[in-house]
This record gives sequence, C-alpha cells and structure tokens, in this order.
Amino acid sequence: MRTNRDGFLTCRAILLAVALCSAGCFSAVKQKDKDAGGPKVDTSASEASQTGDAFNGSGGKVGIDASGSGGSGAGGVLGEGGSLSTGGNPGSGGAIVDASTPDVPLVIDGSDASTRLSNSSPCTADIQCASDHCVDGVCCESKCDGQCQSCDEPGTVGQCLTVKGDPRSKRAACTGAAPCKGQCDGSNASSCTYPGSSTTCSQASCAGGSLTPASYCDSSGNCPAVKAEACASNVCTADNKGCAVSCAGVACGTGSYCDGTACVPKKNTGPCSSGGECSTGFCADGVCCNTPCTEQCKACNLLGSSGTCTRLTSGPPASGHSPCTGSDTCAGSCNASSDSCVYPSASQKCGAAATCSTDLTTVSFSACDAKGACLPSTQICGSSSYCSNASCSSKSNTGSCSNNAQCSSGNCTGGVCCPANQTGCDGTCVDLKTDSSHCGSCTKTCSALSCCNGACVDTNTSLSNCGGCGSTCNGSCGGGSCCHGASLSCGSTSSCGAWDFEGNSLQGWRLDSPSGTNAALNVAVSSTRHNGGQYSLAVTVNSGLGPAYVVVPLCPVGSATNVTGYHISASVFLDGPAWSYPPNQDYSSFFTVASDNSWLGETAPFSQSSKGPLQAGVWVPFDGTFSTGPTLTSISLGFMLADAPATWYGTMYIDDVVLTAF
Repeated sequence: MRTNRDGFLTCRAILLAVALCSAGCFSAVKQKDKDAGGPKVDTSASEASQTGDAFNGSGGKVGIDASGSGGSGAGGVLGEGGSLSTGGNPGSGGAIVDASTPDVPLVIDGSDASTRLSNSSPCTADIQCASDHCVDGVCCESKCDGQCQSCDEPGTVGQCLTVKGDPRSKRAACTGAAPCKGQCDGSNASSCTYPGSSTTCSQASCAGGSLTPASYCDSSGNCPAVKAEACASNVCTADNKGCAVSCAGVACGTGSYCDGTACVPKKNTGPCSSGGECSTGFCADGVCCNTPCTEQCKACNLLGSSGTCTRLTSGPPASGHSPCTGSDTCAGSCNASSDSCVYPSASQKCGAAATCSTDLTTVSFSACDAKGACLPSTQICGSSSYCSNASCSSKSNTGSCSNNAQCSSGNCTGGVCCPANQTGCDGTCVDLKTDSSHCGSCTKTCSALSCCNGACVDTNTSLSNCGGCGSTCNGSCGGGSCCHGASLSCGSTSSCGAWDFEGNSLQGWRLDSPSGTNAALNVAVSSTRHNGGQYSLAVTVNSGLGPAYVVVPLCPVGSATNVTGYHISASVFLDGPAWSYPPNQDYSSFFTVASDNSWLGETAPFSQSSKGPLQAGVWVPFDGTFSTGPTLTSISLGFMLADAPATWYGTMYIDDVVLTAF
C-alpha cells in the first residue's frame, strides 16, 4: 500500500487496455498475399497518409483486394472519413469476400478448408461447414431437405436419415387428422405417406331407421363424408349397425314402439307397462306421465291430474313409492313443500328433560335427527357462553364467579373473573408479573424498581431487562440503554461503540474528507442491502473524484477517550461494476481515525488482523485492533474507499460496525 507524505491514501486508476487487432492482423494478411493466388492487402495508403493509429487514424486507407496477384483496392478501415473496400476483380486463386459477414473466415479456399466445421458440429450457416450444408443446426453430410429427413437424430448427428413419425425441426408438418393423418414411414424421404381406402375412418351406423355406410381414407389425409340412406323397414338392428327386417327384438323409429308385431304410434296418455309406449318416454304409476315421477311424495295417477306428476299435500307416499320412516314425535310425512318426506328438525325436543354438564360447558338433551329418530344430543355453549339452568347463558368479563366456565377469559381467580394473565387480589384483577404493587404475589411491593416477570429489577442496569422488562442486552446496559459494542468513556459521559442502523437512523454517520475533496456523494440509511437485520449505511461513490470518506464521531467535541486495545469489526458491500481490489493490499485503508477532523490515515496506531481482496458484489468482513494510541479528543471512526477504478460509480454499503474492548 502506497501513501503520500501527508499519510493519505493515493488514488490509483486501474486502466483496462483492450488490445485491438491492427498491425498483427494485417501482417497475417500481408504474409498470405505473398503466396500465388491469395488475397492481397494494400497498406501503402495507410502507412503513407494516416495521422492516427492503424484502426482509428484520421484518413487512413487500407484496401482489401481479392483479385489474387496484382489486385488493388481503395478505402479506409475504421478511419475517420474512410470506408471499407471489398472491390477488386477475382484473380488466380482469389475470392471476393464480403467484409460485412461476421464470424466466418474472410478467405475460404483449398488452403483454408481445414478451418471449416466438420459434420455434426453446431452451425448457423452453410459456409461454416466443410460439407457446405448446415441443416437442423449442425453440419450435415448432404443437403438433407426432404420433408421426412433429419440430420440431428440422436446417435447419428451429421448423417442425413429418413425418419418415421412426424417431420423434424422446421420441416412442414404432415396434414390430415387421425386415422387418415400422414406420417413419415422411414423410406419416403421427400414427403409424408397417407392411409388409403384400406383404412376405415368412420364405421357404419343406423339411427331412426336410416343407415349411414362406412367411410374410408382418401390417401390425402381426409375422411370423405357419406350420405345416409333410409332402411326399407324404417327400423335399425339392435346394435344400430344395420337395417332390421321387423320390429321384433329391435327398436322402432322415433314416435313409434313395437307392440310385438309391428311399430305403432306412441301414446300421449293412458295405461302403460313401459316408458317406450309413451310419447313422453315415461310410464309412472301405471299411466303415461309427463316426467319420470319417481319422487317419494309425488304421483301421476291422482284423480283429476292423471298423466301429470303431482306433489302430495299430506299423508304417506303413494303405493309403489318409498314410505317415510320414523315414529311418534319424529315421524316423517308428505306435504306441499317438498318432493320427499319431511321430518321434524333437531329443534324438536323428545325424550328426557335437558341437563347441564358438570363443567358447565354443554347442555345434554334428546332431539329429533331430521330423519325420523329421537337421539341423545348435546349443545356446546361455546367460548362466549356457559350452561345455566339447562340452557346456555353469556359469560361475564368481570364480577364474581365460582367456575372458570363462567368467565370469558376462562380465569376465575379469587372469586372474580379476570383476564387470563391476571390474578384476583382482594376483588381486583392484577398482573403479578408487571404490577409493582403486587409483584409475584398479592402482598409483595417493589420500591423504586420495576416488576419484571414477577421480580423487582433495576431496568437501568439489568442486561435481561435493559430499559424495560424483557429487553435483553448482549453488550452493556447503562442508564437503561443497551450498547452491543464497547461503552466508551467520553469524559463525564459515555458513548456506545456499535452501529447497526436498525433504527433506520444514520446514528451520527456523515460525509467527511481530509482534503476537501470527497468521492462519497451522499450517505443515507437503506434497506436495499443489509448484512442481517433490515438496514445498512449506503454511501454513493464516484471514484473519479478520488477517495470516498464517511465518518462517525465516537465522542462529543471536547470529550476525550482512548482506543488502545480496542477491536473493530464491520462488513462492507460494494454494489457496482465488477472489480477486485489488488490482492496485495489489506483492509487498513477502511479503518482510519481522525482527531479534530484531521485525518491520521495510516499513521494511526492500527493493526489489521484480517486481509484479503476487496471485491464488488459480496459482503466482505473487516476486523482489526488499535494496538497503542494516545487519549484523543473528538475522535472519529472512518471508512475510506480509495484505489477504486477511476470510472467506478456505485454504492458502498456498511453494516454491523462494532468496537469491543479487550
């Protein structure tokens, strides 16, 4: 690590040099120009007149001539005002190359064939392949453009095969629909093969006395439509595949039924033995009916409404329908409100009188089950009621009690209803865990102390109850405040040496600079990134301005403290372009002390115990120890980001900064 004589960290700019192929690339072309028949590159114009470098000089001219020996060209390559020339006439062994074609050799002739891709290699253009065929994304042994060919079949990539099934890749799909749809058959490479007249695509069927013959594929992927023909008997066979000779054993046409010898018109009303005799298709209660009329409390043969399914208004179901169940108080019956038997609901009590359970939570009684039976039952009074006089009554939040079930909280204590976490003391509900007048018991009182979990404690010093009951402190507790780091002695006051930013506060952090120039543009608390918790300190950095500084006072101005033997740790995250700190530099430049805002830099008595490369995109831990040092006033702890690339712009996140004393 280098510093100047004032102890400040010198900014270093890391420059990325991108080597452009210039003279080296053209020298290779010149060398090839020496061979008979090769392309020539005329660089004389560039060498004589360019004022910049080989690629970017003003007015530079480089000609690319593909005419073989004796070729010539004009134009500049990337020069200001110039243009790339692909002119020249083909000569012996030469070839004209379009310089706008990317990622392929400029010259492809006999001598350069070895640079082209072999069969089965991935490709995007024919010119990349030694076979001159880029098919299905690979170099192929042939043109392989048949509808049923493929050059990328597993295990034979690069070989043109005739396939089976659907065409591959981007080839046209076979037309038609199953079972007449075309397929590749593994032998016809040029096109799909289609099923012919030997394949049945629609079976013969008979419906309503009309026969529809079978249909067969037409060898073009289609299933031709066929015309239905009326049966001579107007009756289909039982399997609906042909025409029947008579109605015996088969179905008659629409609107007719077989009376045993002939098909006759169906009935609209009157007696019947099956639904097939009726125009409605329903035979119920011995007559043709407008509906199936199978409901328990309906009938189709009632006087005055024969043929119409009608609901019974009272009494038991009609003959042939399911009877109602039950007996006595709970028995069911028909009425005009339902198609089924209606039964008394569970609100209908039956049997013995109701009683309360011993814990007052339920009422026991007997009631109808809405199915015709009288069954024992219980009513759970629920969380807001209890059983009183064989019925549920509302619970109370306060007042006298004798059973927990009488209280909304379920806590009957000292003869009164109290909240679940309280105890009845002399008719009053108190919290024995927090009430200073009844701490732990009804008779214990805390004097000038707080009652925490039933014990009297001093919340100004208790690590388990720092500043309040239940507030645990893992550091030191003073005046009711918890410090997770060292408690720094600053004259008559103390300061906490820990900053985790979890209060969404800067906690005293600010921008600062020893020279007046600061690459840190802004400091704020952020929830974007954090190393545990929810917040961290975010510092916007523009490394082109120099080092970035951010500091925090350890003591008020005029106070004094000593950091000898103190250990410091923190985590830093650089959010910006990928970049690694030089591996030979340690982290000491990130921990710097200043006295009266005058930065001490690396002259401070600081010992770094962890070293390693600082890099963007990850949380990097830092720690070190101040081995010796004077008692200083207005000491500030600072983070300094230096030696970043000159153009680096991003955010430095700082989190979990802790000072501890050994």
